[in-house]
Amino acid sequence: MSVMFDPETAIYPFPAKPQPLTVDEKQFYREKIKRLLRERDAVMVAHYYTDPEIQQLAEETGGCIADSLEMARFGARHSASTLLVAGVRFMGETAKILSPEKTILMPTLNAECSLDLG
Repeated sequence: MSVMFDPETAIYPFPAKPQPLTVDEKQFYREKIKRLLRERDAVMVAHYYTDPEIQQLAEETGGCIADSLEMARFGARHSASTLLVAGVRFMGETAKILSPEKTILMPTLNAECSLDLG
């Protein structure tokens, strides 16, 4: 005997959608990220496909917005000891290949790109 799923009687509701950050919350996090980049001798690189707010933060802090190879090249040329890569996993891996002595950080390893899937 099979049982049909009935969404009306499901006992596990979907989680609530996260609420967008307020203007004040965004400003708080922007300032915190800027401070942490300075304190940790880090520079941020962002891919062209990242959110415009992330791109703006990269530019404001002396980082760059570029394609994946130029992101890694920029990180290799930059004097910072840590590179914060806003992009997909292979972009962080490429940065590490070109800068093996640097610490490479990524905000998430779950970022996706249609060219990276498969």
